[in-house]
Formats: sequence, structure tokens, C-alpha cells
Amino acid sequence: MRHTEQADWDNIFRAVASEERRTVLQTLFDGNGEMAVEELVTELSDSPPTDGGTDAAVLAHLHHTALPALAKADLIDWDPQEGTVSLNALVYRLPIGTVSPQLVPPTTTGQQQRADD
Repeated sequence: MRHTEQADWDNIFRAVASEERRTVLQTLFDGNGEMAVEELVTELSDSPPTDGGTDAAVLAHLHHTALPALAKADLIDWDPQEGTVSLNALVYRLPIGTVSPQLVPPTTTGQQQRADD
């Protein structure tokens, strides 16, 4: 996304409304933001909510549903010909905890103390 464009928040929130798509984003975060689609399939085949899905079924879901939706929301760059996917900078502008509560940054002692007051 170019800096002069406004984020399409409706599309973004539609994309992250799906647990499967949030899992894709979380997996990319865990993989340093970039991986081959084949590696993503392997990771997702063994984790909820696609746990137990065949690699072919997971690949089909990614190719036809999850990756296009995330790319349309400008949260990822996906190159079907190269078989790669990576996070876009926009994903770091999402409200804290949107993708996963695990991505919420820890509070400093001072911040925690004020929140407890």
C-alpha cells in the first residue's frame, strides 16, 4: 500500500474476522513475516483450526480463500507464481491484539502500575 492511500478498514476487518485467516497471519508472524506457501501449508496442517486437514485441502483453502482475502486487505504480499507470502507493513497498524492476544506487547512496570490504580 502506498503511503498516500488510506487503509480500507472494512476490508481489513472482514479479512481478520476469520479465525483461519488470523491463524495464517499468526503463522507468518512466527515465521519472521515471510515464508513459502508450501511451508505455510505444513505449519497450518498441524495446527488448529485446520488441525487434521490434508495438505491438499489446506492448500486449496489458502489459494482460493484465505490468501486472496488477506492480499485484498493489503495485509500480505502473495505471489502465486513464486509460491511466497509475506506480511505487509499495514498488518503492524492493526489494533493491538487483533491477530492474536499473544502479539500484545508487554506493559512496562509503570504502565501496569497505572492500570492497576
